[in-house]
Amino acid sequence: MHLVARLIASREQLGMQQQVFFVQMGGWDTHTNQIESSPSLYRYLNEAVTASIDNDDDAGDRDGNFAGRIIPQISVNQYAATLANWMGVEASVLQSALPDLANFTQQDLGFFR
Repeated sequence: MHLVARLIASREQLGMQQQVFFVQMGGWDTHTNQIESSPSLYRYLNEAVTASIDNDDDAGDRDGNFAGRIIPQISVNQYAATLANWMGVEASVLQSALPDLANFTQQDLGFFR
């Protein structure tokens, strides 16, 4: 997560307009020792997530403090519509399959042109 935070922070220098990151953290299968292992797992996860503090996309609590969430700016509906358009799905079908798509001005993100 630290590396992801650094990449996000340097996105302008890298010339990256849109970035997607996949991170993974194991150890959550805690059937036999959940009480003992959960606190350290949550502490480790919290440290990783808070490494992204002061990003423009961070959300805050009522007092303006970092709330540990990052607000996405692109909807899954926009991704789905872009893929569906590329596959030749009719616009009328898209509106019924993705009713929330109407809430977005840019419905096709254009990465399949």
